[in-house]
Amino acid sequence: MSLVCRYLQHRLSLTVSELYSCSRFTHLWTADKNHDRSKFGSRFELSCKVGVFVRSQHCTALRSQLEMNDFCISIPKAGGYDVLTQLPLTDGDSSCGAQTKLFNIPDEEHVVVAVHATGVNYADICIRWGVYSSAKEYVGWPITPGFEFSGKVVEVGAKCGDDIAVGDEVIGLSLFGGYSTRVRVPARYLFKRPDTLSMNQAAALPCVAITAYYAIYELVHPRPNATVLIHSAAGGVGGMLVQMCKIAQCHVVGVVGSSHKVQAAKDLGCDEVIDKSTEELWRRCEQLQPRGFKAIFDANGSTVGESYKHLVPGGKLVVYGFHSYFPREGGRLGMMEMLKLGVEYLRSPSFTPLEVCALAGSEARCR
Repeated sequence: MSLVCRYLQHRLSLTVSELYSCSRFTHLWTADKNHDRSKFGSRFELSCKVGVFVRSQHCTALRSQLEMNDFCISIPKAGGYDVLTQLPLTDGDSSCGAQTKLFNIPDEEHVVVAVHATGVNYADICIRWGVYSSAKEYVGWPITPGFEFSGKVVEVGAKCGDDIAVGDEVIGLSLFGGYSTRVRVPARYLFKRPDTLSMNQAAALPCVAITAYYAIYELVHPRPNATVLIHSAAGGVGGMLVQMCKIAQCHVVGVVGSSHKVQAAKDLGCDEVIDKSTEELWRRCEQLQPRGFKAIFDANGSTVGESYKHLVPGGKLVVYGFHSYFPREGGRLGMMEMLKLGVEYLRSPSFTPLEVCALAGSEARCR
């Protein structure tokens, strides 16, 4: 559990009312290397793993008003912060994720949770921008975002079994629908909240932890002493990747984009940290690992080509994001941002079967 606690020192979740009131009525901006977090003091709180600071000093009055009735936060169309809309839930109604319809899960296997807090993820921003493909495919507009939450069970379906009961405090996953005070979700997507985690901490955990676990143990299968490179090592998924790779006894080289993130990456367990703002990334990688890395986890987009080149023969490249394609501040995808996105897409590397076969042949010759 120390793994979880070290990560949660760097990420908090918001209650649904805080999430709506802060993001709808106050200014949000993204921290970069020129921002000194310490100068904000206690008036500001770190709300999500993508580095967004939320100014919440003046939210108390609105928050108390919102908590009087059940509601969800809906997005009727692609846009900026202004498209976030509060919609009331009628008596007994709940938000519901797309997995119910997608997997044809019977009503009797569902649980209703009164949500205490919901995690804020970069994917939620991509949904609001209208560039998250599964949101358009499985839901469309309007959509209630949110993949993870914590809360208390208030209703249990007849076929949910004996492992869950009304009153249980749980952590939940949902394929959208989490930005709501009441969420209806299949029982299989709920986990009992550990006593060592608060409700707020618990809501911030599932998405990043499960993403990292899948990348490492389902895709890479690292062996002890394997050297891996993790981009965005101080971020949400990146921080979990670091800690889980250390559990798998890997030698971890982390990459961060700002000097103030170096210590955070070291605290998470990185054996070496490369600060892209002060040193040339790939030259330093070649110094540390001349033959290349057994696995590279890339969240940037712009570095995918070089990441592939710096694998050992037979190495694995896992891409878990393209954040360099999108704006770091401003809240909206305008014409220039869409043009940049198109250019970056056209510049994205491609890999042919011949190249992959050549890499596999190199591995065979090295044995």
